[in-house]
Amino acid sequence: MFLYQLSYVVRKPVANSYKINYLETEWRTIVEWLESIYKNGGEFIVEKVQPVHNDGLYVEFREITEFIIYDRYSFVCDPRYGYLLACSIDECERYPQGAYFSLLNNSAEEPTEVFVFSPYDDEWEAQYVNQDFSIALYVFREIYDNGELSEETLKKWFTRTF
Repeated sequence: MFLYQLSYVVRKPVANSYKINYLETEWRTIVEWLESIYKNGGEFIVEKVQPVHNDGLYVEFREITEFIIYDRYSFVCDPRYGYLLACSIDECERYPQGAYFSLLNNSAEEPTEVFVFSPYDDEWEAQYVNQDFSIALYVFREIYDNGELSEETLKKWFTRTF
């Protein structure tokens, strides 16, 4: 059985929450968090995980000891430049051994120009920094509705980076 865990951080004003059940959260609330992160900076991460339980003798005493992460979808934003959207997908038709994809910004005028995202001073090329918020909403809605991104979505917007 897979779970979809959401963790998010808004930079200003500071707000965060970890390991929320993504599929049990109202879509309207998710959109509010994404908008807040887009305007104020922060990150929004959804992970498709499988819980691992301890080997308790009795079922009622079994506990989750860890999670195995299969897919990871991340939205990281610096309000000065835009956002990064990436996904690490354990299995997909094109790359059955797994792959890491980043949203490619085809409208970047200088694709190799470097932006420095705060607060960690991470450097990103302009070709991966996006300002079209509707794409992020579309991607996270597809995950919300289907539990994964379709091959069509991956072909349309994402490029394999590793």
